[in-house]
Amino acid sequence: MKPGLKEIECRSNTPFFCFAPATVGLRFDWHRHEEYELTCVAGGVGHRFVGDHLGGLGGTDLVLIGPNLPHAYQFAARSPGRGIRIVSVHFRNDSLGGEETPYPEFEAIHLLLAQARLGVRFCDAVVQDVSPAILQLPDQELFERHVNILRILDHLARSRDAWTILSSPGFAASRRVRDEGRVTRICTEIHRRSRESVTLDELAALANMSPAAFSRFFKRATGKTFKRYLNEVRIESACRLLAGTDLSVSEICFETGFHNLSNFNRRFLQIRSVSPMEYRRRSRRG
Repeated sequence: MKPGLKEIECRSNTPFFCFAPATVGLRFDWHRHEEYELTCVAGGVGHRFVGDHLGGLGGTDLVLIGPNLPHAYQFAARSPGRGIRIVSVHFRNDSLGGEETPYPEFEAIHLLLAQARLGVRFCDAVVQDVSPAILQLPDQELFERHVNILRILDHLARSRDAWTILSSPGFAASRRVRDEGRVTRICTEIHRRSRESVTLDELAALANMSPAAFSRFFKRATGKTFKRYLNEVRIESACRLLAGTDLSVSEICFETGFHNLSNFNRRFLQIRSVSPMEYRRRSRRG
């Protein structure tokens, strides 16, 4: 699949385009499009990227992404495709009356859409409420599907204390389509080698850029420095291991690509605001 601005099939024939992407051979694909996207991922283990946000995947995940906001999913090797279910709904603002003259019955939804321009993740309780209905959408007749999508959006919009904004308020990604192909190649390489030593010079060579130019490009495209991005990928992997295994903190440190326990603990605290042991306690308590 060529990364970049994606054209959504059947956009002119239906206000809501619902699809279930194939889960065989899933790979990092940094992209954006003009439509809003509501995506439910069930059973995947890996990372979620929305703008300059990087978060972990596990269990069932539900996000609403605004127009032209870059995003991607990266699934771990332990999620080969079997057992992962993904359902996405794409739609434009004018499917709900548009911003200038919105239908009053969609007022709450429009408030949610305004927040979604930076990406919104819904809390577990809301996900449990609506994910079964979302996962059933591809199997429904068109009219029934559209009615149910409106019900789902209304339910999400009225759960105002149950969502989290994902990207930073000041995030502004590069709008150049050719940049997205480079980002996909670079981030794929970072994920592939996150447990190894991967350097800025190596990635700059992959992008056919000088190290200084690459640093500026990567920050412009992702909102993060290369080092911050790599550390976040490693820390998110560490979080999964802390929550889901009995490996020691020291073992997890080296398993995720850190070569120094003090540095691992420092970076974990910087990114997660708690120590690794405290994160493990909280994850198992909740």
